[in-house]
Amino acid sequence: MRVFAIGLILIIQCASSARGGGFDAELAGRWIREQCAYGPRVPGTPAHENCRKWIGERLRELGMTVQEQEFATSLPLTRQAARACNIWGLPSKDGPTSPALIISAHWDTRPFADSDPSGTKPPMLGANDGAAAVAMALGLYKALGDSPLKKHIVLAFWDAEDAGMSGPDNEWTWAVGARYAAAHRPAWIKRVRLGINIDMPAGSDLSLKREMFSEKSAPWAVDEIWRIGHDLAPNRFSDEALSTTDDHRPWIDAGVPYVDLIGWPYAYWHTAGDTPEHCDPKAMRALGEVLDFFIRNGGWK
Repeated sequence: MRVFAIGLILIIQCASSARGGGFDAELAGRWIREQCAYGPRVPGTPAHENCRKWIGERLRELGMTVQEQEFATSLPLTRQAARACNIWGLPSKDGPTSPALIISAHWDTRPFADSDPSGTKPPMLGANDGAAAVAMALGLYKALGDSPLKKHIVLAFWDAEDAGMSGPDNEWTWAVGARYAAAHRPAWIKRVRLGINIDMPAGSDLSLKREMFSEKSAPWAVDEIWRIGHDLAPNRFSDEALSTTDDHRPWIDAGVPYVDLIGWPYAYWHTAGDTPEHCDPKAMRALGEVLDFFIRNGGWK
């Protein structure tokens, strides 16, 4: 009965183009390629600056108010000083209407591909690990069309996420931008009911596991997303457990319920092979349809 109900609602949603025609995986793929065309988006580089402007342009095209949160940092992996920038897309200058939903992703790339099988630490484009999640967040907002839900939605793009170091004592070196944002959060954050962070959503091997910190922070949201996922994309949603340090963790520590959706493992993680041709539109479409349904019909409202 639940499968029938979800299918019926999807038919009704897709029939009304004025309220959004569903998540567009082809457009998301184009946005991935456009970001990667700048090259690796490492904080402090011209490619990074160009992509910052590109994200702002896409947000304005969607009718959003852009707010940038610049901060000085040091990239842990290279110990290089850099100016970083978190980017907020808001439905108005006053922020979202309560209850609000944040959809977030990191937009920077790792300084080099230290997991590349060549052992040479070449540059990496971060097509899936960075660009794809940015494209998905933008696409989910666009898919809403003229829905009144838009006034409740915030898009957030965190910087300096991917320059962390491995090892149990180095968790603090990851998600630098999200940590800064959570420590300098806007006044409207009290209106937020839930945050959803997206990471590496485009691998052909996409398999989403139930992330343990998310389970503790927002168990109702994890349960609901997984119920929808089992109905609409059963091959992409696993009931296995996963524990990870990602951009959701600083917000959970700050008291904001947050869910992390990360496609892990990923065959080209931190390698030179993380390129647009290895991003699978079928994987993006599967997750996009699940999240589109959750945004429209989920219990966060």
